Amino acid sequence: MSAAVDTAPRHRGYGGGPDLDVGALVCGVWLGARPRGRTAGQAAELTRAAAAERLAGARVADMTRLPPPPRTLGAGYDNPTAWANREPAPWWPAAIEAMCARLEADFEAESAGAATRLLLVRNWPLTGTRDAPVAYLAACPVLGPLVAHDHRRVDDYVSWSGGDTAGPTYSAVLQAPAHLVAKIEKEQAALSPHDGFRFTAGPPATGGAGDLEAADDLLRTAFPVLPGDGDGEPPRPPGAVAAQRRARRAGRALHLDGDEKQLHHTAARPRDGHGSWVPDGPDDAEHLARIAPWLSWSTLRVDVLCGADGRADRRAGLFGTLESVTAAGIGLSPGGRHRPSTCPGTGSSPWPWLSEPRSAAQIPADEPGTLAPEQRRALEEIDPFWCPAWPITWQRAYVGARPWWLESDGGPTGRPSRWRPSFEGEQVGRFMVRVRAEWPALEEEQRDLLSAVGVEEDQELVAAKAAAEAEPTVSRTDRFAQGLAALAQFVERERHAIVRRPRKEPVEAVEASPGGEEQVVVSYFAPGTWLNNQKARRAKLTPGQLAQLAEHGVEWA
Repeated sequence: MSAAVDTAPRHRGYGGGPDLDVGALVCGVWLGARPRGRTAGQAAELTRAAAAERLAGARVADMTRLPPPPRTLGAGYDNPTAWANREPAPWWPAAIEAMCARLEADFEAESAGAATRLLLVRNWPLTGTRDAPVAYLAACPVLGPLVAHDHRRVDDYVSWSGGDTAGPTYSAVLQAPAHLVAKIEKEQAALSPHDGFRFTAGPPATGGAGDLEAADDLLRTAFPVLPGDGDGEPPRPPGAVAAQRRARRAGRALHLDGDEKQLHHTAARPRDGHGSWVPDGPDDAEHLARIAPWLSWSTLRVDVLCGADGRADRRAGLFGTLESVTAAGIGLSPGGRHRPSTCPGTGSSPWPWLSEPRSAAQIPADEPGTLAPEQRRALEEIDPFWCPAWPITWQRAYVGARPWWLESDGGPTGRPSRWRPSFEGEQVGRFMVRVRAEWPALEEEQRDLLSAVGVEEDQELVAAKAAAEAEPTVSRTDRFAQGLAALAQFVERERHAIVRRPRKEPVEAVEASPGGEEQVVVSYFAPGTWLNNQKARRAKLTPGQLAQLAEHGVEWA
């Protein structure tokens, strides 16, 4: 073919153009595709496409070099030249196919003895301008999932001039030829440690199922949590984990009860590194969800067990922002515009199956789905109050407070506000203050349980609680209106909406006096603190409230 055709136009005075080497063309295209992961069919198709493009304008320069016998009838052609130019068309595709088959046989024979190794590549995919020296790795097969790594920025001349695009990057495990892995290790060893190591060599690939397990172990060095982790989590945490949780609860565990104002201050503790949320039951995820709005803008650390079987010897700390809290687990965003990772198994009750019997016990006896009498009796023998008529959280707090109260020999001395807030990780001091103040509203059986350990009604606490409930409450909408009025007053005077925290503005409001008459009350409002609180919970603000803030020059609104 190379000797018969001529693809270069002849230039006047300079003779013929360069000779066409179809064999070199076929070998070059095929060798450029096949070792980079393309299948045999894909490599042959690329070769045929390249040859067709190269031979599109070819004309026969020497009829004597055409292979016999002729494959095109001479009828219908005006002259021998037109016939000769048509003759290669039915011949060269079969010749190229035969040559690709020969190359494929040689390639398979050579690849049979070639060894491969696993290679962890960070900052994947290799689509950046600086990835050109190792772009050949893109042809290697990827084993296992992709895990979050970083975010690619386009903030320099090399990046944006090369056409790079910003976006999340990942870590991937490749099955690469062993000689290439050795070459990369040698080049990386010559770099400075300050540049960071992008590649980590793994064990040799065996071609079996063990390669996926080895790839998972290699991926966990880049990001510890993989898809599927937690699916086989045991119903109870391992002994080492349970002991660690007890130690943390006794130390700096958060106590997530109280009103919204108390929860706001509680949420500031993990943001500042002074407290941690430690799960201890199926209801703890609901408690964490109460302070989640105040934590959504802070970087937190979540200590998790890694591995599909939830083994205690695989622990890791994940850093990110809290995206969601559900019964299925915690959604943690690692940053870099990556999808949130799910940390399952937030609850660790020793009897996770009790939720179903408790639900069945609420169904009347004559309706389907109710709890069998023998099952109810068996559970009552273990604990008569396993399914109380009051919230189970109250019963759990009572069980934790009872030994503390008995150990203090009838209750501690001093004012209730100075009682120790916890005992063995349970916030029992505040619980005892609350039940003594809520005594009239308790069930008779609840009062019997408390009286059995010497807890009695406190008239002062009951009166203080009644007085607090009698005070008029300010709704969140009214509170927003007060803050907006204070902000508008400040902006009108200062001509900007940058308010410092200590700043307070006098706000007038019309309230009803004890005699029923309306009166104007002047109160001092801190718009700076109020704006910070609104920014922390802006996901819950309505579009109308955001528009009102934007009208007064609040940029984040």
